[in-house]
Amino acid sequence: MLCGIIAYYEAFFWGTMLWNVGAAFQNPGLMNFAEWIMAPTNSLWVGIILLALAFLISSLRIGIVVRIIQVLWIIPVIEFLMIMGVYGLN
Repeated sequence: MLCGIIAYYEAFFWGTMLWNVGAAFQNPGLMNFAEWIMAPTNSLWVGIILLALAFLISSLRIGIVVRIIQVLWIIPVIEFLMIMGVYGLN
């Protein structure tokens, strides 16, 4: 039951984040996608897929997992620099 709750809220929070980004940039397509993710049944299935993906990644050799973590770490850093550049230009 706990895995189901974690799967549901993980996808629900992704939907909330995407909806906020869509609202900030006036993107109705992103907001509609976020609302689709936040629907209870869709949140459960998207969460189960994310948990299965996390299981598959954690089943790999440690070297591959380290590379995946490095890639997943650098993406927010690049996004942070892009956001700071956008705010700097405004």
